[in-house]
Amino acid sequence: MRKNLISIILALSLLMVNGVVFAQENNPTPTPTSTPTPTVTPTPTLSPSITPLVSPMPATIIPHIKNIGDNDLKQSLSINEIKGRFICKLVGGCDNLEKGEVEILIKAAQVTGVSGSYLGIKIFGIEYRVDLSKAKLLKYQWTETALDNFAPGDLVNVYGFLDANDPNLIHAQTVRNLSLQKHMTVLGGVIADLGNYSFSLVTEDNGSFEVLVTNDTKIIKTEGVACIQIYPPINCPVSSSTIVTFSDLKNGEKAIVRGELEKGTNQITAEQIIIGNDGRPFFNKELKIRNQQQNNGLKEEIKNQIRSLQERIKELRDQMKMMLF
Repeated sequence: MRKNLISIILALSLLMVNGVVFAQENNPTPTPTSTPTPTVTPTPTLSPSITPLVSPMPATIIPHIKNIGDNDLKQSLSINEIKGRFICKLVGGCDNLEKGEVEILIKAAQVTGVSGSYLGIKIFGIEYRVDLSKAKLLKYQWTETALDNFAPGDLVNVYGFLDANDPNLIHAQTVRNLSLQKHMTVLGGVIADLGNYSFSLVTEDNGSFEVLVTNDTKIIKTEGVACIQIYPPINCPVSSSTIVTFSDLKNGEKAIVRGELEKGTNQITAEQIIIGNDGRPFFNKELKIRNQQQNNGLKEEIKNQIRSLQERIKELRDQMKMMLF
């Protein structure tokens, strides 16, 4: 009996030892020397003196609503079917349907882009391309104007016809630019003599103007957008616009300046300056600035000679008076 008891105790002791060894093998206690040192990747910090380079982003152009009446700022979109459309279909067609089957009238849409013969506009989140090939372009006061005077952000009224195959294409009859006010002067020319927030704008027909740039002046760089024609038609932007700064202006580049010309001077305070090339006629036109500058120099020389002759005549008259008395 005693021998059996001793055997049982020895067996239990062996089981306990084996259990402790098993536990140690599965849960080893690491020694300080065997502890791996974790590799910590330092978080990159940006030095305050370094400015990250950011590519220019398409501009969110604020609508040009200065001096526009409240009633004209109320947006509306009206699409009407032309009377007799179904009758025309029954009789085999009508000539006037070639212009478009649906009449459209848009009030206070925002211009998103300008090109050689198209406008991009947006209203209620809907974007349209406006074909200007047969359109009459008007200012706010209903006087005629040119496409070169339009800018991204302008508010316009559009009347015309929807294209029969493309519901986002309008063949315009009239486009009235509400942002082109009576007091506003629009000049196109070449930048010269860039100074401290001012420069000379040398025009083709009207000589040079001093352009003053303020904190409120908006400088926009426009670029054309190439689109592949596919079917069904996709809504392709007419052009893109980017807000830039005065430092982006360069001597010798073309610019359109919109602003208020001070009476009796050649000084204009710019509300907006447009550079780049969005395909409008002005940017694609070869300006004869050199000939104009030569003509201006010749005119100035003639004026100086006339002034000298007048002074000489005055001197002779004074001498004659002295001789008579």
